[in-house]
Amino acid sequence: TSMQRVTSTSWIHFNAEGNINFKSLLYLPSELPQEMATGQLPTSNKGGLKLYVRKVLISDEFDLLPNWLMMIKGVVDSDDLPLNVNRETLQESKIIKVIYKKMVRKVIEMIRKFSEEEAPAKEVELDEEGNIVEEEEAEHPYTAWYKKFHTMLKVGAIEDESNRAKLMKLLRFQTSKTKEGEMISLKEYV
Repeated sequence: TSMQRVTSTSWIHFNAEGNINFKSLLYLPSELPQEMATGQLPTSNKGGLKLYVRKVLISDEFDLLPNWLMMIKGVVDSDDLPLNVNRETLQESKIIKVIYKKMVRKVIEMIRKFSEEEAPAKEVELDEEGNIVEEEEAEHPYTAWYKKFHTMLKVGAIEDESNRAKLMKLLRFQTSKTKEGEMISLKEYV
């Protein structure tokens, strides 16, 4: 298989410290993975998230995020996991459950920050006589990203009860109050 170069929309790097220490670098892709473009939800994140223990690659097929976040790419490195364990033992590990929970929280935070970023400044275009040419409002980068990945966030809002309130704030909808193609949050609508 060939390695695809994927551009990222946003990224987050963090060191989780406490009972369990790990470092992570996560990327929010700008384009849908190929299997998602056909309308299928991914069942694994093969090659998406790589799990390292003390800088030694353990697995690139490890499910450190729920299915609705399988589009996330990145690496996780923990010093607290043993090097010599099999996949099944690792999957049931309390350390993995803590890493899973913290990573979901961080990914949601990354998406929230992306949704709150200022839209890029609109360039003013002039005609030959120096008059301002009317342009359509530029689409917010989050809205463009959301139109591609909305299914994943909606599945998350349904399946992930503990993060439902946070995910609901990230959802956008087209309503009878908005212009054609414009999307707003539930908070703005109500």
